[in-house]
Amino acid sequence: MQNRRAVQITVDTNSQKTQSTTSKNNPPKEIKEIKDIAFVDMYFRCNMNGTEAYSRLHPKTTYDSCRSQASTLLTKHNIRSEISKRLDELAMPKSEILARLGAMARGTAFKFIRITEDGFCYFNFSDPDAEQYFYLIKKIKTKRARRLEGKGKTAELWEDEWVEVELHDARAALETLGRYHRLEQPEIEAKSDVGKISLPAELLAPDFFASHRAILSGEYSEFLEYGGRGSTKSTFFGTEIPLLLINDPTAHALVIRQVKGTLRESVYSQIEWCINLLGLSDQFRCINNPMEITYIPTGQKIFFRGADDPAKIKSIKPPFGAIKILWFEELPEFHGAESIRSITQSAIRGTDKAYIFKSWNPPQTSGNWVNKYLLVTKPKQWRHKSDYRSVPADWLGKAFIDEAEFLKEVNPKAYDHEYLGEVNGLGDMVFENLDIRAITDEEIKRFESEDGLDFGYFPHPAHYAKTYYQSAKHTLFIFGECRKWKASNREMYDAILESGYNKNDLLIADSEDPKSIADYRDFGAKVIGSEKGPGSVKYSMKWLQSLVKIVIDPKRCPYTVEEFTDYAYERTKDGEIIEAYPKEKDDAIAAVRYAQNLRWRQPGR
Repeated sequence: MQNRRAVQITVDTNSQKTQSTTSKNNPPKEIKEIKDIAFVDMYFRCNMNGTEAYSRLHPKTTYDSCRSQASTLLTKHNIRSEISKRLDELAMPKSEILARLGAMARGTAFKFIRITEDGFCYFNFSDPDAEQYFYLIKKIKTKRARRLEGKGKTAELWEDEWVEVELHDARAALETLGRYHRLEQPEIEAKSDVGKISLPAELLAPDFFASHRAILSGEYSEFLEYGGRGSTKSTFFGTEIPLLLINDPTAHALVIRQVKGTLRESVYSQIEWCINLLGLSDQFRCINNPMEITYIPTGQKIFFRGADDPAKIKSIKPPFGAIKILWFEELPEFHGAESIRSITQSAIRGTDKAYIFKSWNPPQTSGNWVNKYLLVTKPKQWRHKSDYRSVPADWLGKAFIDEAEFLKEVNPKAYDHEYLGEVNGLGDMVFENLDIRAITDEEIKRFESEDGLDFGYFPHPAHYAKTYYQSAKHTLFIFGECRKWKASNREMYDAILESGYNKNDLLIADSEDPKSIADYRDFGAKVIGSEKGPGSVKYSMKWLQSLVKIVIDPKRCPYTVEEFTDYAYERTKDGEIIEAYPKEKDDAIAAVRYAQNLRWRQPGR
């Protein structure tokens, strides 16, 4: 598709002559010289940059000469006329602009979909009938996902691939057309007349009725919702925020997580889902860049920011009113109580009434700053602890319940922490489920090795790990390793072969180094990159912590034993424990996480 550029031709009403360089009575001379045609062609390919166009045609010419020659060519009458002619052909008239906006507003992907006789659906972008509608498409993505079919040595790696087509925003096209046609819009002064909306009881888990009433009462300014996995506390806040905006026309909201990169797949998607659940999707506009949600009748905003970029928080300026709603999601990720206070002071200004929401799953260790924070009460603070047992079972699904019950049976301590939100750990150690002992050859004979590789050179080494997961006992065995500094990919590959790697076994490596993965494939390894995403380190660590045991052989895996036994949560400058994982001395841990990548990424894990 070509980029189109509109050209305006003004008319002098006194002389009744156009100020274009062309005329119907005196048509321009056509270009006859091949070199001039080539220059005009390249001029448009270079986005109308004459110097670059001449440079591409004459690559050995100096920059100054290219600029001089291009200027000379652009003064030639026949070249100027040809450029004007092409611009006139490319210019999009008003009628075409309106027609395209109308098509975008009615946009559908059906024009690109074909259905075979046996019912198989696929996108066909080569169909001539569909080519005229390419302008409807904003983005095309090809996505892939890996999965294992079968068990043990008979397991086969499958790769699913599909295409996602994103059309241009239909609502934005409608609004543009509405402004053009001057359709009636609500006045800003009418904000105070927006009707009050209440939360339907069937959308709340019963355990949150009291919390909802606490928000409506006006007696509290800070609301703490904490507890186990699946308690719907994030859904509760995600539902309350849009309603608070609607019921207070001068309020805006700010939603924060410690890391900006985790916003889109968590709180942003959560609030968008809640808006649809409330049946209000036609009243809110959700955009990704910048990431924000707007209440259309009034222009109120829900902003999203990461605490890792504090300057972006301070720079938020609502178009009117003030930020009255502040949600800290996953509180233990933030760098201590001082960080929370600083953000609150920057965000909540110019208002006498505020709603400060804080939600989290309690960290396992009692020394974490959030668990200490709960020990001190303060005025106007509402506290509510919840877990999945008070949530309707059909909301969570059978797979979630089965996974919880399985963990309850095999590892009650992990179940109490993860699903009930109990604090049952001591100190700052990440792994309290280690079993350091010799793993016998007889045991290893029954293992089906699952191998992982963390690439490195210096000061971080390359580390290879051999693992086996015993699902019946929810136990992980680590029974082999190989570590090298300053080793080439070939040298490291030869070393892991000597340490017991079978090139027919699947090897999962760090996906952030595709060049090394390609090298290992050339060497003969059956290697794939690990699947990553926002929060992947946290999820994999939580899965390792949930195991009944992590059994490590100290003789076969001395580096692994050292890392797992020394690995502790990070601390703030004031010595407070935070739920963050150090990025140093974790090479063996990373290799183990990669080895189990296809398992801990499964739904319900």
